[in-house]
Amino acid sequence: MSGFWGSIVAYGGAGSVTGGPAGTVYVSQLVSGLPTTTVTVDNNNIGSTSYTVLLPNAGNISVTYLTATKAGRLVASLSTQPTIVTCVTFTGDQTGTVTSLANHQISLSSSKSGTTRPVRVQATLNIELNSEMIVPPLMYVDSTHSATSLSVYGQLTGASQMIVRNGAIARFYLSGHTAAVNSKGVYLYVDNAGTYTFSNFVAGQGATVQFGETYSSVVTLQGSLFQVDSAAAVSSGNLLLLSTTVDVDYGGLLTADALAYSAGAGPGAGFLSASWYTGASHAGPGAGVATLSSTVPYYFGSLLQPSQLGSGGGGSQGGSGGGVIKIQSTTLNVNGLVTARGGDSNCGNCGGCSGGSMWITVSSFNGLGEIRASGGNAGGGGGSGGRIAIYTTTNGGMNYVGRHTVAGGSGSGLGGGACGTVFESLLVSGYAYTKLRCNNNGVVATAYTTLAEPNQTSYVFNELHLNQGAYLRLAVVSGATLSVGGIFTDTSITFRVYDYTVVTLQTTQPQGVQFVLMCNLQIDMNGQIILPGNMMFTGALVKLDGMLVNVMSLTVPVSGALHLTATGQTAQLTAGTLTQVTSRGQYQFASLSALARGQIYFDAAFSSLVNVSIGTLSLSYAAQLFASQLNLGCSTLIVQTAAIVSTVGAGYPTGTGPCPGVTNAGAGHAGAGGFSSTDCSYGSIYTPTFMGSGGASTNGGGFVNITASTLVTVDGSVQSDGASGGSALSYSAGSGGSVWITTAALTGNGLVSAIGGDSCYSGGGAGGRLSTNVQKPSLYTGSYVARGGMSQTCYSGTYMPGAAGTVFTNDNIQQYANPNLVVDNAGSGASGYGADFAALPNGEFSPVTTVSHPNTYVYTFNSLTITGNANVQFGISTGSTLTTLTTPLFTGDLTGRLRIRNLQRAVLGISITKQPPLALSTSMTVDAGGELAVPLAALTVLGVNATINGRLINAVSIVVQNGGLLRIGANFQNAFISSAALSTTAYTYSTVGAPGGINLGGLFKLLYGSAFQNVGGLNASVAVFQVKTSVTVTQPYFNINAGQILLERGSRLTTDGLSALIDTTATGNGGAGHGSYGGASTGGAPYGLSTASSDNGLAGAGSSPGTGGGFLLLTCSSLQM
Repeated sequence: MSGFWGSIVAYGGAGSVTGGPAGTVYVSQLVSGLPTTTVTVDNNNIGSTSYTVLLPNAGNISVTYLTATKAGRLVASLSTQPTIVTCVTFTGDQTGTVTSLANHQISLSSSKSGTTRPVRVQATLNIELNSEMIVPPLMYVDSTHSATSLSVYGQLTGASQMIVRNGAIARFYLSGHTAAVNSKGVYLYVDNAGTYTFSNFVAGQGATVQFGETYSSVVTLQGSLFQVDSAAAVSSGNLLLLSTTVDVDYGGLLTADALAYSAGAGPGAGFLSASWYTGASHAGPGAGVATLSSTVPYYFGSLLQPSQLGSGGGGSQGGSGGGVIKIQSTTLNVNGLVTARGGDSNCGNCGGCSGGSMWITVSSFNGLGEIRASGGNAGGGGGSGGRIAIYTTTNGGMNYVGRHTVAGGSGSGLGGGACGTVFESLLVSGYAYTKLRCNNNGVVATAYTTLAEPNQTSYVFNELHLNQGAYLRLAVVSGATLSVGGIFTDTSITFRVYDYTVVTLQTTQPQGVQFVLMCNLQIDMNGQIILPGNMMFTGALVKLDGMLVNVMSLTVPVSGALHLTATGQTAQLTAGTLTQVTSRGQYQFASLSALARGQIYFDAAFSSLVNVSIGTLSLSYAAQLFASQLNLGCSTLIVQTAAIVSTVGAGYPTGTGPCPGVTNAGAGHAGAGGFSSTDCSYGSIYTPTFMGSGGASTNGGGFVNITASTLVTVDGSVQSDGASGGSALSYSAGSGGSVWITTAALTGNGLVSAIGGDSCYSGGGAGGRLSTNVQKPSLYTGSYVARGGMSQTCYSGTYMPGAAGTVFTNDNIQQYANPNLVVDNAGSGASGYGADFAALPNGEFSPVTTVSHPNTYVYTFNSLTITGNANVQFGISTGSTLTTLTTPLFTGDLTGRLRIRNLQRAVLGISITKQPPLALSTSMTVDAGGELAVPLAALTVLGVNATINGRLINAVSIVVQNGGLLRIGANFQNAFISSAALSTTAYTYSTVGAPGGINLGGLFKLLYGSAFQNVGGLNASVAVFQVKTSVTVTQPYFNINAGQILLERGSRLTTDGLSALIDTTATGNGGAGHGSYGGASTGGAPYGLSTASSDNGLAGAGSSPGTGGGFLLLTCSSLQM
């Protein structure tokens, strides 16, 4: 052994750009009698870009010790011919570099050199393409002076156990691979390029490991143990990991994030639309794709065998998609993060990238960490989530309780991307138990994740998990089916069943137990969903355009919403065959309930009728049911306090319907709209089935027909009101619709209404029609309101409400029908009949309500009530058929009016057992040819106006009092007929008075505050003629024949100045004559008799003569004045 203890150096020189490479120091000596050789490459920390060459030409060299230190960089030679360097021990100080060039082999402390001891890499190692570096079975890679401690482009032989640690960086490229040799130098295996085999591979704390420099080819890593320790990171864009055990520790990272297709590349790449770039697609569309492109795929990749790379987002800085990680192992422990996330965009309007794929097959999966394939965030549109599939191959092998993250990325401009998919197939009791998970982590997206496996249309999952904004659909393929055993969701989810797809929920819950589906649900027109019989949907929106199968009991949760449309339908599945299939727009349920503030929508267009058959329909507090035209058949209907069945504003659209509104004039229904120039009405008082007509700017009310075999309770409301107009002349309102209730029993204290729409400045809409038919005595104590819409004076000018609607009620009192009709316009702002609006037809002062039913000429009510300034007519008579209205109880509030037209008879106040005097509390108009039949007693005109130009039948006496006004026309006649004949059309009068005259067997009284008017003078033949104090009767003449005439103090009968005749015998300025000559020499001659005279006075001569008086002929047995 040499006794030299000095230094032998061969440094390269320093330079301003780069230093020269180190020289070599070769020492050969005997150590303990053994020949020992040492080669040292030491550059004294002088940086150089050049290598130190051990051999000038190709060849072999074997040394005992090889040292690269102080920035020494060595290669075997510069020759491209085979060159071999072998050493027993390699040392360094972490600053040197050893590079194996093409066709070179360098053995460092390797088993091939005769030793199996571990090697701690103390220099940077570079294994170039087509070169080989041989190391011992156990190799430690520590951090070095260079950024990368180990680079493998060629063949790495040995190192069955590799540990990268202490901040080291190791890179394994697609061209690189591993091999193994025995102690004799015989190769046990040589892997293909891109395949690396390690018995154990550990990425220790702080280590960074890269497998593959690009996603273009798969890098395979195989062995017994793959371990990623805390703070270590292993990355690959396309990795197949085959290991008995895979362990990603807390804080450890196995990543393919943003390592796939670059910006604008890949099958689902984002693109530019207007000023935004869309997100990239994968499991579903990136944000903006579904609405802006017909060429970019909305989705791709496999749910069951995910292996697609994520695509790049739109824009030059859209980032890169997530890569692919496939893991096949016996045991997988994930307490850290395994991820293939799409990259975020790096510009304000660029799109996010889509997540990649992760396919895991293990016997046992454990841990508390996270596996992720989510989409990237963006300033434009967020990227779609990717796909994860997990298979466990032993019973109970799934013990992983960490997170699965496949959310779409968020996007500031176009919103979030679609959610990715997590498929799990878990071996349970020897059978595969499958789960599908979609969770968008609250990212706001409108795009749907799509199930679209190649050559597959049927999907079966034991569990389906949809959470936090995920949207899921089956691909639009005819015959596509989805069957699930359980659905686990939250209320942010919308599950959509597309056309020609069938979804089945096969729950294991006991029969009768309510199944809660916590998501929004949308069934397209030709879609079908098969659910358990007792369902509750807790999502904010459930819309049925297609078929709902097997659901008999359906509950809408608190504040939830259910939409049953004109194309939806229900059915039952019996032995695999659909039965009880309803027609489109018809539904059958054993029970349908809406809890507090829940909403049920029957979303039919105004032209479509929805038919619903329900055992029990229950609307809890403040719940709402909305429809346009609804036929509801049920056993029981319960409308609790503040709940509503509503077709308000859901009738005929603007400007349509049988009586549409026009500019300034409201729409009609039971009568005309305010300011309407036509007397337009339609519908039935008994069986109302029409919607309200639209105003000039608003819709009419809809239609509700309720038929309940057991009970209807209305503590809330059933409303079919017309919509109100605006504050302009053209904004007239819609008319009220119809409500028709038929039930065994009716209770409650709520509201049933068909009110016309209100208007500001224009005419109000007419009221609609209400009808109830109850088999038992009605216990309903609430309100029926069918008034016309208000017409408010928002500006200066006139105003006019719509005509009142009709309210028909019929229950059973002691086994007898009890039909009643109310026409009430109270609250409409109607102001009576004092002002004459010339635009109205038939000389009316306000819009008229018509009491009618098709082909009906006889109307009979136990009571008829007209109030609130309602103006009423009944039955539009045609031809020669008489129309009859009969009611024993006729009441009002002194503000209403009933008009009886030609060929119409109103029989009022006559009961079967008695005929008490009738006091009119409603104004009456009897046209020529019309008849008013009253009890064989006194008729009292009580504070109202009675205009009779037809026949007054059976009135023995007439009393006018309390501000009442009686007008009789030229066609007025008293007549008498038997009560039995009043309801027939074939009859004869026992007595008919002369036209225009009053012929009574009893009294004619004008009491305090009354008034009387007659056309052409008063002819009266009565038993008693009485005029009370302060009453003045003004007529052209009086011809009164009475047994007794009573003219009380202050009363007055006057014909002053009412004669239109002229004295033709008077000339010049002479006065008219009568009992004597007129004044002046040219006065008129006398005429007439001195007794029983019935001659009128005459007007005198001259340019402006005064008019003469009429005559008063009073014939009586007793006169008191």
